[in-house]
Amino acid sequence: MIRQMEESIAQAIDAWAPGAALRTTKPLGGGMSAQVLGLELEDGRSAVLRHPSPFLASLVDDPARYEFEVLAATHGAGLPVPRPLAFGSGWLLMEMLDGTATAFTDDPKAYAEQMATTLARIHVVEVHTPAFSMLMETRRTFTPPDGEPNLELREPEVASALIDSLPDDPGPYGLRHGDYWPGNVLWQQGRITGVIDWENALKGPAIADLAVSRLDMWWVFGREAMDHFTACYVACRPIDLGALRYWDLRAALRPMRNLEEWAAPYPSLHRPDIDTVGMQRGLLAFIEDALAR
Repeated sequence: MIRQMEESIAQAIDAWAPGAALRTTKPLGGGMSAQVLGLELEDGRSAVLRHPSPFLASLVDDPARYEFEVLAATHGAGLPVPRPLAFGSGWLLMEMLDGTATAFTDDPKAYAEQMATTLARIHVVEVHTPAFSMLMETRRTFTPPDGEPNLELREPEVASALIDSLPDDPGPYGLRHGDYWPGNVLWQQGRITGVIDWENALKGPAIADLAVSRLDMWWVFGREAMDHFTACYVACRPIDLGALRYWDLRAALRPMRNLEEWAAPYPSLHRPDIDTVGMQRGLLAFIEDALAR
């Protein structure tokens, strides 16, 4: 593994800045999807090197190339994303943006407003162009996951409700980030400076992205902040929320089998108070709210 890492660093530098000397490397938080390093050259230039996880290879043939192409298209569309620099076998090199990811704020309403307006900005990007031809499609139909269901988190009830409630109209269709949560949003001096980790990008109903973010907002700041986030999004981009129950329940299924892994990044986001126990409690409340609609 160490040798592979050294080889990918050398390949990335050679593709980006031939002949340049490496000064330092620094591990960066990559969550469950990737191993991430910050690279600094002797001439002062810096970049981010991502090594996609093996799981991503089950979704697309070449995760590094896929994210490179997504970043090229979204950067070209004017979104606040890293400019891709190079990619190779199992690695992707990109621009290092200013700012850091955080789930801490003294003003949850202002935080939610910026998160909502930035998500709305993503969703209005036109994806029916050659630049976005690589995008995966959102799977609208629902099939219960294999394996033992999580009874404690009401997984059978959620799955049953999803089978019975496939919406006829998915609503506005466009670019989706796929995992828009505080860990993938950079801030500096109280303003969003970038959106990162586009390996799950796809095209499909915008409301599916909204639901994913709603659950994270509930976990981080509570029900009131989630509702404010949703209202701000709709104010920026009016959409019918009739299918929200279905997509909220789809979002609730995502962490049911590995909630501990979902809780792990929060200390690095300045929120050591968010743990598995609290997230389980929040997830059950989110599910109860959705099932009651």
